Amino acid sequence: MRTYKDWTENELRNAIWHINEGRSIPGGYTDKDEIREELRIRGLDDKGYHE
Repeated sequence: MRTYKDWTENELRNAIWHINEGRSIPGGYTDKDEIREELRIRGLDDKGYHE
């Protein structure tokens, strides 16, 4: 299931950054691997901001 398919690239990268910092993200999701997978599906690098 692609939980993050409607998120922008910016939202996805920010979400990884927030999770790495121990902060929550919208929707209460916390699966960095799913977020990274969504970035890869889009043909993008799977790094969050500040990584």
